[in-house]
Amino acid sequence: MNATVPVDAAPIVPEVEKAVPRQAWLLTVFLMVCFTFAYLDKQVVSILVEPLKADLGLSDVEIGLLQGFAFSACHALMGVPLAILLDRGDRVRITSWCIAIWSVATMSCALAGAFASLLASRALTAMGEAGLTPAALSLIRDRFPRQLMSRATALFMVGPYIGMGVALLGGGPLLVWLATRDLGGIAPWRMVFVIVGAPGLILAAVMWLCVHEPRRARLAVSSVRPKVEPLRKTIAGRRGFFALMFLASTMACVPMYAQMAWMPTFLIRVMGLSPGAAGALIGPLYIVAGIGGATGAAVLTSGARDPLRRIIALLAAATGSLIVTASLAPFAGGVIPILSLFALSIAASSMIIALLPTPIQLAAPSDAVARMMVILNIILALGAAGIGPLAVGIFTDRVFADPMALGMSIAITCGSSSIAGLALFLAAGARARRFAATA
Repeated sequence: MNATVPVDAAPIVPEVEKAVPRQAWLLTVFLMVCFTFAYLDKQVVSILVEPLKADLGLSDVEIGLLQGFAFSACHALMGVPLAILLDRGDRVRITSWCIAIWSVATMSCALAGAFASLLASRALTAMGEAGLTPAALSLIRDRFPRQLMSRATALFMVGPYIGMGVALLGGGPLLVWLATRDLGGIAPWRMVFVIVGAPGLILAAVMWLCVHEPRRARLAVSSVRPKVEPLRKTIAGRRGFFALMFLASTMACVPMYAQMAWMPTFLIRVMGLSPGAAGALIGPLYIVAGIGGATGAAVLTSGARDPLRRIIALLAAATGSLIVTASLAPFAGGVIPILSLFALSIAASSMIIALLPTPIQLAAPSDAVARMMVILNIILALGAAGIGPLAVGIFTDRVFADPMALGMSIAITCGSSSIAGLALFLAAGARARRFAATA
């Protein structure tokens, strides 16, 4: 038995757009700002790698754990109970607490005296940040009609690229400036954590005092909840396709997380740039190339007669481009060629991230979409975000045993995962053609 691919093709009519109050868009912008600071707090570690290693005696493997698997595992595992709590409780209050927790946890990194205490602070940061995305998407769902939901969600999803860009653009110069100040013996990197974490407390207060819990959207058809079928039964006949998509998604996202964690350090350690210069160069790339890639994804998929196959083809193309751009970037020679290839990698990765949820939404039956998206998020967090940074650290410390081999470690990690991702997306596309022909 083959399920019909659900596609929501309802047009956006002017009356619908006029019916959305301005407060809904203001809330979306505010949530996007919160998402920006979440990624700012997460990404700032990448610009502090060298001072952290010098003061705390950390290895590249430990840095990889802090930015990769340890952070992602806490984020993924805490996301499940928080999502359940958000479905049942006051989302505004819960989100306010989450913002406050991750902000205090970021500031507490300044007190770390060893790897264990820094790891505990980063784990608490991840747990707090885990509540923002499900809460924001739920609030957006209840504030907007279905026809405008994707537009509002896209606005919210701009936050990570701005956050990564600001962390890199401002983190380096802030570290350099603090090094020239009299901090009473406090290391500059410790003050960086305090400064980037503190604004979150203001955001938490604004969320608590100024945002009101909207009325939850209800099913208009019936007050009786439909029976929820077991997932394995619901997606019967397409389990192979979903397995390939999940594996492909993991492999395709490894280069993004590996580069996000280690390219600033590569420019500082191998190319000899200062933290301020590295951040000033990479920061704008994340903002411009990241937003450009996501916008390109929206343009290239609009009006497609067969959106599922079109999107999988674009995912394969973007992943294939990473084989060249992400793998060769460390060996491009000068700073400008390296950054040029890195910018193309960012654009390709942002396109992948923007497109990944849609094949799941299109191919899964309507009563299985939410559960499939939870699985995708957990797999990406534990797989791609966990593997990418850690693999680079393991290659550098354990395989090459040479800190200056960081570029080779990045290239091997990005190249091998991109090749695997391309092969898996091509296989998923073949599966999609097969069940489309028999649907």
